[in-house]
Formats: sequence, structure tokens, C-alpha cells
Amino acid sequence: MQLSINKNKKELKMHGSEDFPILISREEIFDYEGCAFSWHWHPEIEITYIMEGNLNYQINNQRFRLQSGDVLFGNINTLHRGFHENGENCKYISITFLPTLLFGNAQNRLYENYIKPIIFNLQLPAIYFPVADKQNTLTSDIIMQIIRLHDAPTPFTDYDILIHLQQLWRFIAENYRIYECLTKSPLDYEKIRIILNYIEDSYSMPITLSDISRQVHLCESECCRMFKRYMNTTIFSFLQNYRIERSLEFLSDNACSIDTVAGLVGFQDSNYYSKTFKKLKGKSPREFRKATVLK
Repeated sequence: MQLSINKNKKELKMHGSEDFPILISREEIFDYEGCAFSWHWHPEIEITYIMEGNLNYQINNQRFRLQSGDVLFGNINTLHRGFHENGENCKYISITFLPTLLFGNAQNRLYENYIKPIIFNLQLPAIYFPVADKQNTLTSDIIMQIIRLHDAPTPFTDYDILIHLQQLWRFIAENYRIYECLTKSPLDYEKIRIILNYIEDSYSMPITLSDISRQVHLCESECCRMFKRYMNTTIFSFLQNYRIERSLEFLSDNACSIDTVAGLVGFQDSNYYSKTFKKLKGKSPREFRKATVLK
């Protein structure tokens, strides 16, 4: 098999469900064509736990040789790939989830204090937890508990998995600065942060490329090149995705019309909003609302 990705290398596979966006899957590198999965990215966090064998893994420009018991945290929107070592198979667990699972929406202190500093930290594409480092046994223990819950579900499995994810994030939030890698372009990273903050603060209003480029004092073409280089997507695509994701909060209110939702997230044309929503989510806003709110 091989991954389903679009021309921008975004993975098209749905990770979990809309009402519980997490996927826990057992994988083998030999199941992929050429014993490797190709470059791709997705908006979810991905945690990889090696069960058996070795795996060569690359996230952005960082390379890792993972062995049995190792854990690798991959941040959102990072480009990554994996391939076998010396023709040997590798069995591993992949836990892929949207950060919103941890905090619900962006209007709370959990997001501001513990989530945002990590997922928008461009100096932190990955965190490696080697099995040989005894200080990292907590991560392995928590992940094994999540796997056991997945393998033997109970009426409270979803809730218990969320509790363990929160414990894992608590550890990462307390220690992530230890794992930050040094960057060769701190000024570029700072400019990316400025752009992301501007989009987050202004997404509900009309935003032009000129508006964004002025925030970082670059010409429009250089601004676009820099953003694509570090975020693996265009500014326009990122803004569209961000607006659609933020619209999910408003769609949960059945009293809020689709036209109103479109305006609240910066779409001046509700038909264009609906068209963009269906392109990214595979269903219209009304179909999404019916499936998640009225079921």
C-alpha cells in the first residue's frame, strides 16, 4: 500500500472521526510499497511508538534512527517520511490526533498557556524519546496504557484515552524547551510566528497578501516563499484551512445560519465558504452540522 496524498503532499486519510479526531493504528513498514512511506504532512500531531525492529524516520530536516521502545513526537504540519533499515521489517504504533482534542477551542487558557506555545513552535518539529533515556519512561508507559485501552475497549475508553493524552501533554508542556532544536534562521522563524499570530487575530476580517507581508516587512513574493519553505503550504491554503477549522465551533450552534458562520470566519461569500468547506472536509457545512449536531 501507499499513502493517499494530494499534490501538496497533504495526507488525505481521515484520522479518527469528526467527533473524536484520533486514530490509533498498528503499522508495519513492510506493508508499504518499497518498504517506505513517502513525504507527507497533516494538521494532526503524530506520536510513533516502535514495537519491534528499527525505523529510519525524517521530520523536516531532522533524521532519527528509531529502535524498539523509542517514541517520536511529530508536530502539526511537519513534512515527514519513514523507511526500512537493512531490509528488515519494523512494527510500530501510530497515534494521530488533532490538538483540539486536548482543549476544545482556542478561547481558553489551556490553549494559550500549554498548547499554542508548542504546536506553533517552529523550532520544535519533533521530540525524540529514546528508550535508553530512563527519564523518558513516562512517555512509554502512558502510550502503552493508551494502546491497551484501544485493544480492549470499555464504555469509558474514549474518556480514558483523553485522560492519558492530557497526562502526556502535561509532561511535554513542562519539558518541551529542553527538546527545542537550534535553528539556523531564527529571524525567519520569528517572522512565521508573526504571520501565524496575525492570521489567528484577524481571520474573521478580510486579509490580503499585502496585509500579511507588511507585518513582517517583506515583499509579497519573498513572504510567500518563506512561508511555503517552513510551513509546507501556501499562505492562502493555510488561511483557508484555518478559517474552516474555526468555523466548526460556530457550526455546533444550530441557531447560527450558514451565512452567519461564513461571515464570522472571514468569508464574504457564503457559497464560496460552502464550496471550500466541502473541498476540505468532504461534505457541505449543512451535512457536517447534520452529522455532528443533529444526530
